[in-house]
Amino acid sequence: MIRRIQAFLRSLRPIKFVVSLCAALLIAGSSACLRGVDLPDKSSQQYRDYVSAFYVGLAALDVGDDVRAEERLKRATEIIANEPAAWGNLGLLALRQREFDASAANLEKARTLAPDNAQVYALRGLLESSRGQYAEAIKNYRRAIELDPKDLRSIYALAQEVEREGGEASETEVLGLYEKILAAQPSNLAVLLEVTRLAAKRGDGEKLKAAIARVTEQASTWPPEARQQLDALRTAAEGVNPRQAGSRVAFLRNVLLRVAEYRQSLLAVKLPADVLGDPFTRFVLLPSPDFTPAAPDEALTFAPEPLPNAEPDKWSWVGYFSSNGEDKPIPIVANGGEARVGERVTLSFPGGASSTAPAPDGITALDYNYDFKNDLVMAGAGGVRIYKQENAGAFTDVTSRTTLPPQLTNARYAGAWPADIELDGDLDIVLGAEEGAPVVLRNNGDETFKEARPFEEANNLRRFAWADVDEDGDPDAILVDASGRLQVFANERTGQFRARGVPQSLGQIVALTIADANRDGRLDVLALQTDGVILRLSDKAEGTDWESGEVARWSEAGSNLSGGAARIWAADVDNNGGIDVVASGANGARVWLSDV
Repeated sequence: MIRRIQAFLRSLRPIKFVVSLCAALLIAGSSACLRGVDLPDKSSQQYRDYVSAFYVGLAALDVGDDVRAEERLKRATEIIANEPAAWGNLGLLALRQREFDASAANLEKARTLAPDNAQVYALRGLLESSRGQYAEAIKNYRRAIELDPKDLRSIYALAQEVEREGGEASETEVLGLYEKILAAQPSNLAVLLEVTRLAAKRGDGEKLKAAIARVTEQASTWPPEARQQLDALRTAAEGVNPRQAGSRVAFLRNVLLRVAEYRQSLLAVKLPADVLGDPFTRFVLLPSPDFTPAAPDEALTFAPEPLPNAEPDKWSWVGYFSSNGEDKPIPIVANGGEARVGERVTLSFPGGASSTAPAPDGITALDYNYDFKNDLVMAGAGGVRIYKQENAGAFTDVTSRTTLPPQLTNARYAGAWPADIELDGDLDIVLGAEEGAPVVLRNNGDETFKEARPFEEANNLRRFAWADVDEDGDPDAILVDASGRLQVFANERTGQFRARGVPQSLGQIVALTIADANRDGRLDVLALQTDGVILRLSDKAEGTDWESGEVARWSEAGSNLSGGAARIWAADVDNNGGIDVVASGANGARVWLSDV
């Protein structure tokens, strides 16, 4: 993946990524005042080399490839030493590795180059806090907030540091900092609970009751156990000693950790525990790169060629497979009884007693055991089969080793898709049951799996996509059922999902994919409807609303989209730097070239 990023960046062209950070690669920001620093022209090869090194390093930093991240970010500082962004990311990388001295040196270099950049001071505050220098952490967070008063995470971090340090006036200052956050986000439940806790700690009965009243306004949708804890908190607040309510605040917060609204509010002011610091995703002094596609290549043609040794009328499904994600893909053909990988490997396909042909997503590749070899999962009317790739491209059916019960592995399925549902680093398998809720085979990391059902509100899954469409740092689930109804589940982490409403105007969906269709640096859902219209569905207002628009229309599709054979892809077909759209059906296909 990173090789592909690097190749495209050399020509300053965008590429579609289904990872949250790579979408930021397309965000164009205005450059800051150059302050007289000697920087290369945007048209120079030096600038282009820096763009390539920086963004490959950024992508590696995001996915935890520390060796590549350090190598490419250091290379960026060698190409242009006076741009602070790479220095800042090197400082963050060293901090994540707990190399505090190296982190301090890199962040100091970034500060020297950009003395008025709030993010540099926020990272320095995080560094000082991590190594126990709390007074220095406070100093840096104060400076970050001076430079960017809207930085809610720095305000929250400063409040925590001030309270940790203590002192006669610390609680008063901390309450003032929380009120600053509430001025921007009046309903932030996590911060309201902090105010409630501090009011109880200080014995301020009036402020405690006022804070509880604001919390209660959001309690109507809470689960019963959370409302019970809130009632207990209110009772304690009415007692003689308000300080006794402090423990009740802690109990309520523990219960609310399972409530999506609370986790969302906490995420707005504090990164998840497994994420240390925000990296620089754009340049500070250099101008951001332009990602403007060339004119579409309307003379593009395709020459059909027969697949080698593919007998006519024998196969009903075709796809491709790369043994390790980098080697040249080879074709896979399949029918209701077997699948042939390349020209030599033949595997059994679970088509059931009636030898039902694979659905469009009935065969998928993933490296479920992280041995750098792609394995195969096949799901059909006869169940699910997991094939582990051995040496020399041979495969072994390891379904029986997964510890999954036969009633699960032999059930009827309409598709399989890879996704790290719990964000634990192990790829899981999403199965579309022909009837009923989707099944997730949760990867235990030891080549065994456990059944989970995180999407109980969905049924008869036929299409699935996995992408961070709301830009909150974790992939969301987009599902289409057998009736063509689209559903979106926002990722609340730890395997928890929250169903989001979608526009009522959506028609019957037959296929979907993910792409930055409107070139705003954010991932969109592209949905192909039965009437041939391809719609763009884009997140709006930070996960609370949607914006939709027509991208293309296949007017002649007709019955071509019936029967469950429709597919849609997004790719740069004509190599002009724009995202094109390809759709296919039972009897034909159509390509729309990007011209913006």
